[in-house]
Amino acid sequence: WKDKGNALFAAEDYNGAIACYTNAIDIERQIALFSNRSAAYLKLREYQLAIADADICIQIDPKWAKGWWRKGQALIESGDPKKAIRVYESGLEYQPRDRNLIEGRREAISKAAETDASIASVYHEQMVATRSEKQTVENPVTKESTEPSSHAAAPSAPSASDIPEAKPSSAEKEPITNQNGISPEPTVEEPKAADAPSVKNTTEGENVWPGTAEQEVERIRKAANHYAVLHVHRDAAPADIKKNYYTLAKMLHPDKCQLDGAAEAMSQVSQAYDTLNNPIKKKMYDNYVDDMMKKSGAEGKTFAEWEAENGRVELPKWLDCMLKVKGCAFILLFILILILIPLVILVVVLYCILAIICIPLACVQKCFCPEQYEARKAAAEKAQQDYEEQMQYERFQHV
Repeated sequence: WKDKGNALFAAEDYNGAIACYTNAIDIERQIALFSNRSAAYLKLREYQLAIADADICIQIDPKWAKGWWRKGQALIESGDPKKAIRVYESGLEYQPRDRNLIEGRREAISKAAETDASIASVYHEQMVATRSEKQTVENPVTKESTEPSSHAAAPSAPSASDIPEAKPSSAEKEPITNQNGISPEPTVEEPKAADAPSVKNTTEGENVWPGTAEQEVERIRKAANHYAVLHVHRDAAPADIKKNYYTLAKMLHPDKCQLDGAAEAMSQVSQAYDTLNNPIKKKMYDNYVDDMMKKSGAEGKTFAEWEAENGRVELPKWLDCMLKVKGCAFILLFILILILIPLVILVVVLYCILAIICIPLACVQKCFCPEQYEARKAAAEKAQQDYEEQMQYERFQHV
């Protein structure tokens, strides 16, 4: 029933999905089923029913962040962002680092600030205080100043700095502030080649990021390297790289942005993310940046050109000589197969032995310790559900 409900939900048949989830709940009360049904109710604007299912998720497992997030989203959609703020804060007491709760709290505060002058006032004061603290840390004047600026570049735990401005850009549903305290406009000079990096790997300038879609398109067009495109430091954490990518993707996606140059900007953003999100490619790109900095970018090579020249795999001389002999490659392949066959047989035999040993143990546990067996089975199913939901969230988060 769950899989059928998910399929109907994806096909936007929310009533059918609710019926399937309800049938599945009648069989077994799983937290993921209530969460999915809450999402379906929310799509139909049945806010009270969505909140009720979210409350059940919270009752089943208060440490499960998605239950709080579901309730907060339903409250925002129903027009009660103040109560949503309290819900997100309650969830953050259990999971203080959960990204969904942090982003949801930002959205709720933004919505509440639009209609409540008192919230907007507090909101503005917190932003001013946060920015002044960041400037003090990044630009120490006296010896009694705080830590060096290298600490200011590191992402911090959720605090007042997580709160966005009161009036976010209309291009985004969930405004995201910059954890690094850096600006949207790079001050580096534009090199001769579009992909050639400058000495500066990060951007500097104004305090608000992201800007409008027009500003971001122009900034990306002038960006000196992939780090400047995604507006991150060279030592930024993978989570910050992914966060900035999704922020720009929401703003510049061709389906949402029809500005001149937006498609090219989105292509640069995707290329930068593909490179920096892959540890191997990122290491090569860092080597390219260092190489171009040593040569002052005089050659004006793009990363693709540099990679083509420096990315060749050097084979050992003896292997290179053997491969040049006609027919020797087939002989080496035959020898390799002869070596691998016994290894494969050994692995299969070990797997069968382990399976034979584990089956009786599972049966014994099921017969003599049924509670432990059911608990282990439920934990395995929950882990699988959490994995599937996380993969689905990462796949569709930027849409």
